[in-house]
Amino acid sequence: MANPECARPSRAGAVSHLTRRSLLSGIAGALVVAPPGGLLGACGKDEPDPLASVAARASADAALIDQVRTNAAVPAETAGLLTELARARRAHAAALATAISGTSTPAPAPTPRPPSKAASPDPHKALAQVRGGLQDAQRQAGTLVGTLPRSRAGLLGSIAACCAAYREVLT
Repeated sequence: MANPECARPSRAGAVSHLTRRSLLSGIAGALVVAPPGGLLGACGKDEPDPLASVAARASADAALIDQVRTNAAVPAETAGLLTELARARRAHAAALATAISGTSTPAPAPTPRPPSKAASPDPHKALAQVRGGLQDAQRQAGTLVGTLPRSRAGLLGSIAACCAAYREVLT
């Protein structure tokens, strides 16, 4: 299974916030049972690739995270963590673009959509926006995971777990 190159949080002591239960609940959230007929729902050739919206969200998340991390009120340690998270979300977009193109060489990442909301100047609200975006990304991946072939589902499950881990570390 292709690893979406999820950066590991480097903040000392951050892992103590991430309990086995919270990590497993994040992974379990990604393993949503497919609705009846869900495995055949994406077979239409005229339908857009379901991974395209996940890739666009990853790019938009990276742009939002970049806005938040440059906020002067964000502590340096948190800004460093956000830099790693933005790198991970860009890697997610690239891995998804590769899966969409079906080639072994990375396809260019999709053009990022602007974030739905500009980052708040208040660092606490801005970090809450980032955590909310990670939760939405985890939910989006979890909804699709049961409807896709194993290789794509594994990629989405890995992305969902990465989002869950960073969301916990950013509390």
